Amino acid sequence: MKLYRLVVLLSMLSLQGMGQGVMFENSLTEAFAKARKENKFVFIEYYNPDCSVCKRVAKVLASNEVGAFYNANFISCKINNENPDETVFISAKKLLVSGTPTFFFFDSNEKLMHFCGANQETSYYIQEGKNALDPNKQAATVAERYKSGERKIASLFLYSQLAQMYQDEKLVTQLANDLYDKIDKNKLGTKESFIILKNCVNDIDNGFFKFWVDHIEIAETFADKSHGLTPTYILGNIITKSVNREESNTWDLEKIQEVKSYILKVQLSANPNSFLWQKEATLLFKLHRDEEAMSVADTLLHDSTLTAASAFYILQTMMNLSSDKKNNSQFRSLLDQTKVLIQSNEDQLNYEYTALLLLSKTASKSQLKSSAKELMEKYKKYHMDASAVEKLMR
Repeated sequence: MKLYRLVVLLSMLSLQGMGQGVMFENSLTEAFAKARKENKFVFIEYYNPDCSVCKRVAKVLASNEVGAFYNANFISCKINNENPDETVFISAKKLLVSGTPTFFFFDSNEKLMHFCGANQETSYYIQEGKNALDPNKQAATVAERYKSGERKIASLFLYSQLAQMYQDEKLVTQLANDLYDKIDKNKLGTKESFIILKNCVNDIDNGFFKFWVDHIEIAETFADKSHGLTPTYILGNIITKSVNREESNTWDLEKIQEVKSYILKVQLSANPNSFLWQKEATLLFKLHRDEEAMSVADTLLHDSTLTAASAFYILQTMMNLSSDKKNNSQFRSLLDQTKVLIQSNEDQLNYEYTALLLLSKTASKSQLKSSAKELMEKYKKYHMDASAVEKLMR
């Protein structure tokens, strides 16, 4: 009788284990220790407690089907992205996680083997789990597969996500170009193409960007606007990345005008000069097209939203770029226009420093030193950093 009861109890416990979702360990330390003992990968859910998607996905992970597969094949654990004691593991791996939830698969030696994003389907998580275990599909081997010549869209997409996680922007750019080369050009207007734009493109010279910037109305039908990821936002983000990249310093005037047209097209700004004025002015002064460069400054300084600090920064930058004394009178006129923007002692000192910078282009050394000393006293009075003034005195 006792034996019978024991058998029944064990059977019930077994059925209970089969009927629950993914079982998570209490800590990463416990998870990896158990993984080494059982020779399994560690599955990590990187989540945020307030993330609505995380909460919906939790229900999928709690399903019997997903639980049965993951409990049999992985040791699982969670990382709360608001807990520094937990996120230190991801930081140590130098991984940039762009959002929650994100799911990772590590081997028992803490090597990243695979990762994936969120989905509402149980079949998705089972398939990604299988991919994590398959050397021909896992992220850990995608670089080698790429080197050997593999150019499937799925593997290029995965490699791009991995490159973004490791913040390798040049590789991301190359892979986006590979994806464009691979896709059937008759499918550029499809959802698949738009998904590649949204997830893999970081450069305005990419073919996907050039197509979609001219077909925003089609992209509107594919966009997930509930998260603010409108086509104009996605395209604008790519433009911003390109403008901020070091390579943008090699753009010629024609390229700058092209980028301005993109900025207007995606409504990133009604004033594209605000993004590109330094690059354009630098080129114009180098080409001795000073009149056009000064026109750029004049346009910027007539922006009704301009603050005093921004106005003085623009003028100081332009003065440093200009080498022709003929521009000084126009600089004086533009500086006088900025007086109406002054609202604080800091603004007043910034104005006087900009005037001193202009004076340095024509004044004698003794005259400049005398004016600088007076300004230095004012900086000291208001306990402000006077290093820029000191530099002019040398």
